[in-house]
Order: sequence, then C-alpha cells, then structure tokens
Amino acid sequence: MVNSVPGIYWTIPLPKVKRNGPVRARSSEDRALASGARGRRFDSCRARQTVSGVAGEMALKILIVDDNEASAQTMGWMMEMFGHEIRTAHSAEQAMDRVKDFRPAVIFLDIGLPGMNGYDLCRALKAMPETKNATLIAQTGWAEEENYRLSKEAGFDHHLVKPVDIKTLQNILPLLEN
Repeated sequence: MVNSVPGIYWTIPLPKVKRNGPVRARSSEDRALASGARGRRFDSCRARQTVSGVAGEMALKILIVDDNEASAQTMGWMMEMFGHEIRTAHSAEQAMDRVKDFRPAVIFLDIGLPGMNGYDLCRALKAMPETKNATLIAQTGWAEEENYRLSKEAGFDHHLVKPVDIKTLQNILPLLEN
C-alpha cells in the first residue's frame, strides 16, 4: 500500500514471476519489444555485473535515476520482484555518487532530470570506469524521433517510453542477464 497524499492510499497488485531456467531471446530486438511497447534498442547489451541470483537466475545490480521519487520507488519494487539488487538516485549528483560503490550493471535513467539532464548524465556515466560497461536505458515520457536520436547519440542502449509496461521489463531483463 502506498500513501502518496495524506488520507489517500493506493494498493498496487503485482504479478508473481516464476521462471524455470533462462529465457532465450529469438533476437534481441524481438524480445525487447515483444510486448508492443513503445521504445527502441540501440546497441548490444553489455550488462554483466551481477550479484547472486535466486533459483539459478542472475540477479542484476540496477540503479534507477528519476527525480520523481514515487516513480523511482515503483520501478525499484518491480525490479526487486524480479530478484534484482536495486539502488535509487533522484538527481545526477546522487547517481554519480551511487555508482562509485554500487557499480551497477544496468542504469534506468530519466531524461528530464533537473540540473544535468539525462543525456549529459549518460555521457558522464559512460566516461566513468565504474559504469563504462553498464547498460544504460533511457526511461522517459519523450517519444519523438528527435528524442530517440538524442538518446542514441548520448550513448543509451535502449529508449523506453513511460509508463514502462511490466511485460517490456520482463522481456528486456533476461537479455541483460545472459
């Protein structure tokens, strides 16, 4: 139950996820967009830093960067439901600080951050030794051709459009685990 405004409560039922072994992709593009979600995959995925998994699965170290704390927390809950280790940051400065010790394999990054925007933060993270091999995923409400172009130029591996569908996440995460 989430209390976002005093006196108003939301109950968010989440489906249970069960996998019996690794998920194999037909092709990375097919798997990433199999749910029909709006988004694009740019380059080969490079996420390889993992923690001990559940039931033989690889658990990824994932950083979620979003200035909307409720959005970051909700995404974190979904990633934890899939068995991954999560950290959140709500600004570019927090993100740069968190990666030094956490060393995430995957970073979900909002483009519309205050101060340093997500494009510039992506470039900065790609230049850091701790995250140069991480998979960076733009998670944004911006879905114009120009936004996709800017995401690709900044170095993002994927561009997902909010709200990100749970099926899209179920399709994209196994690609990053393998």
